[in-house]
Amino acid sequence: MKRFPSLSSSIRFNACQVYIPLLILMGSIIFFGWHVVGYLQVRRSMDFFEQERNSTRLGDEESDDLDDKESSDTENDDNSDEEDSFTVVNREPDYLKKRAISFARKYNLGESVQKLYSAGSQGSHDTSPSSEGTRPQKKVRPKKSRKSGKKPINQSYTRTFTAVDPRFNLPIDRDSFWLSSPFGPRRRSGGKREFHGGIDMAAVRGTPVKAAGDGVVVQAGPQPGYGNVVVIRHADDFKTRYAHLSKILISQGATVKVGQVIGKVGATGNARASGKTRDASHLHFEVEKQGKRVNPYYFFK
Repeated sequence: MKRFPSLSSSIRFNACQVYIPLLILMGSIIFFGWHVVGYLQVRRSMDFFEQERNSTRLGDEESDDLDDKESSDTENDDNSDEEDSFTVVNREPDYLKKRAISFARKYNLGESVQKLYSAGSQGSHDTSPSSEGTRPQKKVRPKKSRKSGKKPINQSYTRTFTAVDPRFNLPIDRDSFWLSSPFGPRRRSGGKREFHGGIDMAAVRGTPVKAAGDGVVVQAGPQPGYGNVVVIRHADDFKTRYAHLSKILISQGATVKVGQVIGKVGATGNARASGKTRDASHLHFEVEKQGKRVNPYYFFK
């Protein structure tokens, strides 16, 4: 038996044939319309920016023209003002002096101004050495020492003797000692700082020690720290001290001559050994001026 298409299926087929072309047409219209609208908007924006640029260019040209015109007007006004305000002024000293005095007399100040001119004329011609010598000089302030956290060293010496005053001989022959510690601040082996008030002359134990100058022995015997020590008083309130002696060969009150043997090198008292030999024998030599220890280097011949 032959079957025929039903009515509902035919209607669906006809609807598809109608609506599908319509949908395609509407989509095409929307697509092209959207592009047309976008193009018109871009074109409008470009026209707007072009107008703005042209108007800005015209405004700049007009402002430049106005500035040029104003500057030219200002120069003309300045030139005219300069031409109108130019005045010749007499700057001769005599003329200015007379004018100043005459003006001051109106206010009863003529004598004062006259005195000022007189004093100025005298000061300008006064070039004598006496006037130059009375000029005030600048005061030089002494430099302040910087404060440090370290404790000050107890120093019983003075630096007033800076000039060389050769008056003493070496207490040991030059070829029999070497200088192991100079005069001035030093640091002990434990790190403690101290002031060394003399010089240490290292020598072999028993080396003869001689008087550095003529004088009188005021001390001869042991003393804490110095060990066996001899002190000689010389002329001009000088004293010399010879410490750490192994033997004392002079007595207190004796008069000695320069070069006379007064003792021998040793290591008595607070004598610290150093070096490979561990021998602490040396002579500690001091010079005193008016009770103050000074650097012996300044007094050796």
